[in-house]
Parts: sequence; structure tokens; C-alpha cells
Amino acid sequence: MECTGRALSFWAYQTSQEDVFQRQTVKKMTAQLKTMERRHQSAISEVIEEKETLQERFQAQILDYSDLRRKYEELGKLYKDKCRRLN
Repeated sequence: MECTGRALSFWAYQTSQEDVFQRQTVKKMTAQLKTMERRHQSAISEVIEEKETLQERFQAQILDYSDLRRKYEELGKLYKDKCRRLN
């Protein structure tokens, strides 16, 4: 009987220690997960911000291109008119 009592006490001790270990493991993993989620959200925010910046720059480049194209077309017309007048 005494042996059985010791075995049950040891089992209870092991079980409680395993429970403490599992709780600590869950706590540690939860903290790591939260850290990773924050990093992930930060990375997503940076990518979105960079995308918006690039889109703005792209739109500005399109406007610059349109302006330059219009100016070159006007210069081309003026050049053709001048050539016709000289000939």
C-alpha cells in the first residue's frame, strides 16, 4: 500500500510539473506569436506605404511624360511650320 501511495504521489508531482511546463510553453509561444504578428503587420504596413509612394511617383511620371510629349509635339509642329516657311 505504501508503494502505491508513493507511486500516486510521484505521478501527481509529475503531472503538476508537466502542467507547469505546458503552461510556460504556451505562454512563451503566445508571446512569440504576438511578436511575430506585430512584425508581420509592420512589414505589411511598410509594403503598403511603399506601394502607395511608388504609385504616386508613377502617376507623377505619367504627368511629366504627358507634358513632355505635348511640348515635343508642339515643338515638332513649330519646326515643320518654320521649315515650310523657309522653303
